[in-house]
Amino acid sequence: YFPGSNISAWLEYANINSLRVWASLNAFVPEQLVQSKAQVNGVEEFDKLKAELRSQPEKNRFIKWNDLLPLYDRPDSSSTNAMVYSYALSELKRLQITVLLQLGSTDFNDTWQNKWKQWQRYYAIAFYSAKMGNVAMFAMQNEPNHRNSGPMLLTQWIAGAKIVSDAVHCAVNDVNRIYHKNLQPKFVGPVTAGNNTEW
Repeated sequence: YFPGSNISAWLEYANINSLRVWASLNAFVPEQLVQSKAQVNGVEEFDKLKAELRSQPEKNRFIKWNDLLPLYDRPDSSSTNAMVYSYALSELKRLQITVLLQLGSTDFNDTWQNKWKQWQRYYAIAFYSAKMGNVAMFAMQNEPNHRNSGPMLLTQWIAGAKIVSDAVHCAVNDVNRIYHKNLQPKFVGPVTAGNNTEW
């Protein structure tokens, strides 16, 4: 989805009203661009940091927006879903196509340090996407039980989903509050692969 391509024309011609957009968390929110080394030892510390970040979503000591924003304006070809992210968002918003943002990451464990890192990363992409493209629907890690995803254990996915769902709900609600929008945040379950009985 690049400027000068005919993707928007095809979407308009096909009368598409909803689209799953695939985005790599490593491409659009590398972990070094959030406070990834913080020592967080429990839910009380986590909630305190979260409240501080949410008090000033676009100007805080956690998310390095000055380094993140340029990533959204340059071509990303790190996957088969190559795009200029800001361009894709603006075009889909113009075409009034509802986006389901499919974000990939399997980096979840049960430490509060990891939860805080991942919360910030998903919050950042959700905040930007809601602000710029009115994106309010999100999914985490397509086919988590596929071998290319690890596979992730069901317990690992559920633990990650709790953090990610909270992050995207907070981000969309903060965009609503700051920019007077009325987006309804949604976090949807995964598409799974095969017939893995655990899933």
